[in-house]
Amino acid sequence: MATAAQLRKIEVMWFNISRQTNDADREKALTVMLQKITGKSHLRFLTHNDVSKMIKALNAMKKDKE
Repeated sequence: MATAAQLRKIEVMWFNISRQTNDADREKALTVMLQKITGKSHLRFLTHNDVSKMIKALNAMKKDKE
């Protein structure tokens, strides 16, 4: 399973990248992205491999945003 630090990193990256304006919408959008990329329904189910996939995807989004 992923560590607390890895999950926090995903949350912080998502907070900085997402276009949603409130926490509820931001969380909902993250859940959709998690499902698409990893097939998991919540951060707590991520493995180390899933974390790598998510960070790679978030970094790609960050580059597109800039």
